Amino acid sequence: MWICKKCNEENEDSFDTCYKCQTFSEEGTLKSKENQQELEKEEKKEVIKEEPKENKGNLFISLLVAFLTFIIVGIATNFSDEPFVKIIPAVASYLVFRLIRNKK
Repeated sequence: MWICKKCNEENEDSFDTCYKCQTFSEEGTLKSKENQQELEKEEKKEVIKEEPKENKGNLFISLLVAFLTFIIVGIATNFSDEPFVKIIPAVASYLVFRLIRNKK
């Protein structure tokens, strides 16, 4: 319970203003500020959590580029029996594309 400084009315702790004269309590004002700061911190955390979604898109696009490189090199070499002829360019294109996308 807290007592209003203006009208001396007793109020519940859950109230941040006096129910009789609508005067703000000092404790209620501090609690409101603390609650607002906590909400702002939570919003910042949510923004940080959303960033990795972009990285998932980068991974998908990088793998797609590597796969297309693998197919194109396979066609260009008439699907040679040498596995490294197709794999090395695909891996290189994947790594280069990831490097370029991560720098942005």
